Amino acid sequence: LKIKNDNVGSKIIKELNCKIMFIGNTLIIDSSKIKYKTLNNENVRKIRGSYYLIGPLLYLFGKCEIALPGGCSIGNRPIDAHIDMLKTFGNNVEIKDNVLYVSKEKTLDEVIYSMTKNSVGASINAIICSALTNKTMLSGLVIEPEAIDVINFMKELGYEIISNHSECIIYNKVLFI
Repeated sequence: LKIKNDNVGSKIIKELNCKIMFIGNTLIIDSSKIKYKTLNNENVRKIRGSYYLIGPLLYLFGKCEIALPGGCSIGNRPIDAHIDMLKTFGNNVEIKDNVLYVSKEKTLDEVIYSMTKNSVGASINAIICSALTNKTMLSGLVIEPEAIDVINFMKELGYEIISNHSECIIYNKVLFI
């Protein structure tokens, strides 16, 4: 059983020039030819969690132009926790016509940040943005299973992460050649 966001997510991944393939219940993504593209379109507006794309796009391309989250019948999804965090990590952030524009303004060696609001998505983006610093100390995080998955993935990539229920210290020990 595939849920709607998975199908829309697959379309968005293809828009970034990635290839996808399902083998049984496993989604395989070939991102070897990934290319930056603005994600200000109907597919992105259909999903509630478009903000989950901000961190990876910033990490890969240093910029992000993305439609604000949609797909929610109970109303708009606030992203002020994301904006506050993104600015703390040295990004220029602007919202115009329901589109979020983020660009890397400066690279910071060290970031100390305490979340201003409870937000799983902003917590995950803070963890991902930490990959662009040498050392990050985060507090007030909302560590749900999906955040634990991101932490474990980053550890597999070589980041040293010390975490508990709401705090993380992340050291960038990854060398890209």
